[in-house]
Amino acid sequence: MITVNYYGNWSGYRYALQGGYWNSKKFNNATTLFNSANLNNIKMFAPQIEGKLAGVDFNFYYTVLFGGSSLYTSDHHATALKLAYDFEVVKLEVQSTLTKNGGFIAGGFDTLSSVVNNNPDHNQSLIKLRNIGSAVGAKNADESIHMLRLSKVITTDFSASIGGGYGRFFTSATAPLEDNKVLDATAKYTISPNLSINGNYGRFFGDFKDHAGSLSLKAIF
Repeated sequence: MITVNYYGNWSGYRYALQGGYWNSKKFNNATTLFNSANLNNIKMFAPQIEGKLAGVDFNFYYTVLFGGSSLYTSDHHATALKLAYDFEVVKLEVQSTLTKNGGFIAGGFDTLSSVVNNNPDHNQSLIKLRNIGSAVGAKNADESIHMLRLSKVITTDFSASIGGGYGRFFTSATAPLEDNKVLDATAKYTISPNLSINGNYGRFFGDFKDHAGSLSLKAIF
């Protein structure tokens, strides 16, 4: 893979322009054990910008993959827009994440839900139940998830959040897109500077009915 990236900061706005090219000419049946996806000849363009406008924090991401020999052969888009405002008594976050024609979104992208792709900090959640952006260029795999989350630092040691939204998910080339409502809740309690407890729970309502939760203890030595 070859990438060319440009990063800048203008009047408090941070931005990036990224371009990429994949070459997998040696991909064949003998190498699929080590490289299961043929990424030959895929091109990428991905602008990003983040900053604050009228007191509202915003993050915008866009990626297009195109021209591949086997995968991403047409034009395949993915985008996300996140807005956040801290009212002091509570923080409000709203985010829409969309793909068109099976556009790519990383498995660890924060969708504001524990059960879709991940929960924050680009770490994939252990209770993930659905993906968005993993259709590898499937035609008409137009996915989306729209989430609203309210979070509050209740004490210096305890914080919690609750969120909800709506999503459309690709599961396979032979199945119709799923339409689901999503409910999500998190809590964190800091016992000491080196010890904390984290809880996460998410539930789907709609074509897919399932839920998952986790409780973890994090220790820093």
